[in-house]
Amino acid sequence: SYQYHYEKRGKKGEPIVLIHGIPMNAYLWRKVQAGLEDNFQTYAIDMLGYGQSDKPAEADYSWTGQARRVAGFMDALGLKKAVVAGHDQGGGVALCFATQYPERLTKFMMINGSCYDNCLPRFLIRALGTLDALPDEQLDMVRPMAVGFFSTALWGTLYNKNRLTIDVMNHYMDPWMTREGFRALLKHCNRPSNDETMNADLSKIKVPTLVVWATQDMALPVEAAHRLRRDIAGPVTLETIDDSGHFVQEEQPEKLAAIMTSWLLTH
Repeated sequence: SYQYHYEKRGKKGEPIVLIHGIPMNAYLWRKVQAGLEDNFQTYAIDMLGYGQSDKPAEADYSWTGQARRVAGFMDALGLKKAVVAGHDQGGGVALCFATQYPERLTKFMMINGSCYDNCLPRFLIRALGTLDALPDEQLDMVRPMAVGFFSTALWGTLYNKNRLTIDVMNHYMDPWMTREGFRALLKHCNRPSNDETMNADLSKIKVPTLVVWATQDMALPVEAAHRLRRDIAGPVTLETIDDSGHFVQEEQPEKLAAIMTSWLLTH
């Protein structure tokens, strides 16, 4: 068994499991959780290999493997069912969870999440994943450059670049600066497969679904959101946020929390 870190906010209301993507961690959801805590219990997890959670070299870091561990996380907390929300690669994990454990969903949320073949990681991230074959001593030399690439890539996805401070950026990057952490990052680059989301049977998702998309996202275009609305079997609400890039939790957390709250209270 592995040790997981998570941040819980709120003492009453429907439970919501919040799943981050690459290269982030549970800290991504902190401002959104603040906007939800009066009405809901939120659990923002560090997925295995991220943040303060364990980073075992031998683990299955596919989205399917992570989805299986989300189910185990819910088991450990006694959550038979929950709202599940995913962003970025966490969207791919959430999609795998929703199609493999549909009986454990009360509602489903995708927020600029990986889906279909329009997924992260992109080619350059895949290329970084090939570094996993290098011995530790060589990885130690390339680690600062590779982590710097992720910092640059993260900045590049922002529409409002003043919304992410250096201190916040360091909070996301620091876990990757150890040898163990960097190995885990490389596995997150090369383990997930678009096949996992392409093969997901969206007809199994019959619960009310909220799809939120920041339209200035240069990584995952909004067309994916419209496709999800067509293909998911249950009732789907699509909301867009026009003044944000990919990491909407950093750029427009208040708007995102307001959309989520309004929808959750009426569905």
